[in-house]
Amino acid sequence: MPYQHEAAVRLINRYGQEVDFDLQVKVGDYSWTNDSMHFHAD
Repeated sequence: MPYQHEAAVRLINRYGQEVDFDLQVKVGDYSWTNDSMHFHAD
């Protein structure tokens, strides 16, 4: 499901040691219609 305007990802390491991670983000054009649903969060 797409975000209408923007999205942010925040990773917080509370473990106290270095942690490795991989992150993949897929972006692309989306054709909005009157029936389109999207994530909304503050």
